[in-house]
Amino acid sequence: MNPEDAKDLIKESIHQALKDKFEIDPDSINGAVASHIQNASERIAEELTGQFAQREFDFLANNDPDLKDQPAQKVSPKNNLNELTGAEWLWFTKSVLRTSYPSILGHELRRKQGGNKPPQLMQELIEFFTKPEDLVLDPFAGAGGTALGAHLAGRRSINLELNPESIEIYHQVCKQEGITPHEFHFGDCRELLQNVKDESIDFIATDPPYSPELEMTMSGDRANKKYDRQNRKSSYITYSDDPRDLSKISTFNEFFEELTSIGKQLLRVLKPSRYLAMILRDAYQESRYIPTSAIIGVYVLSSGVNYVLCWPKMYIRSKKPPITR
Repeated sequence: MNPEDAKDLIKESIHQALKDKFEIDPDSINGAVASHIQNASERIAEELTGQFAQREFDFLANNDPDLKDQPAQKVSPKNNLNELTGAEWLWFTKSVLRTSYPSILGHELRRKQGGNKPPQLMQELIEFFTKPEDLVLDPFAGAGGTALGAHLAGRRSINLELNPESIEIYHQVCKQEGITPHEFHFGDCRELLQNVKDESIDFIATDPPYSPELEMTMSGDRANKKYDRQNRKSSYITYSDDPRDLSKISTFNEFFEELTSIGKQLLRVLKPSRYLAMILRDAYQESRYIPTSAIIGVYVLSSGVNYVLCWPKMYIRSKKPPITR
């Protein structure tokens, strides 16, 4: 059993024990109590499944001479990228991770923005690609998922955002949670990036618009009721009415070209041998899937920019059990 499966199994066992022994159903509880139960389950599961990561590292170390002198619970002196131990590094490099992040840091406020990034997800990315006090940039900052992740990770961040309502939500969250706000700038990132110095950023993490605004082409409420799960009703949810919003672009080709142009600016401000993590979603239109992430990679490669495409990473949110038919 891999660590993520073990983590989910442990959390399910905790919830089942609450039902059996104390007649408490965590799924039917709302508010602060539910949040405390969820957070406690997460911490217990993390602690126990850390043992699985340790075992996996030990197994690899026994078969790889270069790892034998690097204890899993220590940071290697050769590690110039982050402050992760060997076991933590190994865990992060999995291509698919099942997640169920508890709602924290003003989630109820941030969800008004739509499609907000979980701070814990951004924290994981930031902690892997940076060291403490490094500077992180998010050119599509939204309601501050990256800024909050940087706060949790103990890093600095610069955030660019086109929608003033999203910036206001972020500041409301900071006030509610007692957090010192990170640097936010209002405007079009294509213009604001011109003010960022070359090779001044340690890591870029961002969640741009996934596609132009599209008509509904996938199943809606009828399928939701039949299968008791959410099916995408459209390939894009309107984010703003600003004509500078990338989702207002009329064609996919123009959208890809514009995002590639922004990518060039991002790579300009990034320090040498550092990383850009871009969260993307493939589109579905006219009965076919459009592999957005792969297409953008091809566009950037063909533009002459010198960069290395590392690997795609999938986070699968585990919430409901699989449907049985």
